[in-house]
Amino acid sequence: MLTILHGGGRGNFGPIARLFEVKEDVVLYVVEADLDSAGWDRYADASRQESEKHGLDIQLVPGCLWSMDDEARPFYVNHMPTSSGLFPRSQFAEEFCRRSGNGHDTMVWKDVCVPVETRQVTTVTIDTLVRDGVVASPDVVSLDIQGSEHAALIGGWNTLSESALCVLTEAEFLPMYENQPLIGDIQELMDDMGFFLAGFSTQEQWYMGTVLGRGFPAVTEAIFFRRPEFLSQEKKMKLGYIAGAFEYLGFAHKLLHDVVQNDHDEWERYLAQGGTLAQLTHDTYVSIERMLHP
Repeated sequence: MLTILHGGGRGNFGPIARLFEVKEDVVLYVVEADLDSAGWDRYADASRQESEKHGLDIQLVPGCLWSMDDEARPFYVNHMPTSSGLFPRSQFAEEFCRRSGNGHDTMVWKDVCVPVETRQVTTVTIDTLVRDGVVASPDVVSLDIQGSEHAALIGGWNTLSESALCVLTEAEFLPMYENQPLIGDIQELMDDMGFFLAGFSTQEQWYMGTVLGRGFPAVTEAIFFRRPEFLSQEKKMKLGYIAGAFEYLGFAHKLLHDVVQNDHDEWERYLAQGGTLAQLTHDTYVSIERMLHP
């Protein structure tokens, strides 16, 4: 079983969708800040559609992830809902702009990241959700919570240090929100937890002024993997599949080959469990071996 905790995104699961091929072997917990009933219903409908499409077990959990529990904070509901969060936009980034999704119109940050409503929310930590049995200990943590990712990771210190194999998080090189931590802060924190920065799955180019020439790498999706020396054989096999799904084939092969060569009985026991995850882990290893030894 592959357990994923996804925070935010308003129904957009981002890079973790690569793991949905595991299908019935995935349990996906989606934690989203409190919404009005109509908004929550729409979100629930979107998640049900994804569940039916991929055959996933998706469980919705209302909650605003942060570094501390039971802290009352303002939540800024913005004109562009996906930019909503606990931080107001930064003055520095007000004039930032980029091409919109259609590739023709220009989206200006100060126009879309403008509050239409401010609500009070009560925060919760990842560690508390796991400790209280609201969510199971995740193998993968995915965060898209508009500047609050660093705080949410602090609030998940115990969970991430003990169980997580991969963290995918939105991060900024430049402050899109006021007083938000940036990618360097997140990398330092993840290093302290025993993870290393593997790379970036996406990167948004923003411009200051006219959309012309080269933009600034303002927003990205960073991928962190657990350092192998902290892993059991079973966790190496899980991470081997995850790394392969994100095309880190050399790292995937190192993890899986280590188990196959040094603990073949464990490899056979893992495959004997059956299920889509075990089959895809096997297929990942065989596929890489064929690349190396055609």
